[in-house]
Amino acid sequence: MDTERFRVSLCWWVSSLVFRVFPCSNIGPMSMRPFRSSPFLHSLIAAACVMAVATTPAAQVSAPRPYRILISNDDGVRAPGLLAVAQALQPLGEIIIAAPSDNQSGKGHSITIADPVYVDRVTIGGNLPAYSISATPATCVKVGIRALMTAKPDLVVSGINRGYNLGMVTYVSGTAGAAREAALMGIPAIASSLW
Repeated sequence: MDTERFRVSLCWWVSSLVFRVFPCSNIGPMSMRPFRSSPFLHSLIAAACVMAVATTPAAQVSAPRPYRILISNDDGVRAPGLLAVAQALQPLGEIIIAAPSDNQSGKGHSITIADPVYVDRVTIGGNLPAYSISATPATCVKVGIRALMTAKPDLVVSGINRGYNLGMVTYVSGTAGAAREAALMGIPAIASSLW
């Protein structure tokens, strides 16, 4: 039995015991009177909490999993900004790079629908595996999340863009479009630029 199910069943057992010990009390859901505390009840709940923590085997307590981070951009998979952000984020967890095969600046939030989408495995910076995708930045994020990753990422980072993305430019920015696509899918996203 896993830890969560054990704690839920223990809480269920404690609550049923409380109703058996105090059958005429005002603890039930139909009660409109305020709850009167009891030293016995407090001791019982404290003992149950101690039991829940003490009886949880150490093997069931797992280390936190590393972050899953998807990285994309609009300047292309071989852009120096993409390599810089990938190298900076690599110590934080598992990174997947899914970026356009060539420069897609100014594509905004457009999606590739009529042209075929090709995905090639490449290596950037000497040792970082990446996916080179013949598509717009927003489509690269969509393909990365839905087809290339085994689980939903914890974060999507788009950039580092060569040039600024300020004001009205954010509407046509492929960097911002990639981050916006992730945000529309319910995933926290960052679009980064450098000038």
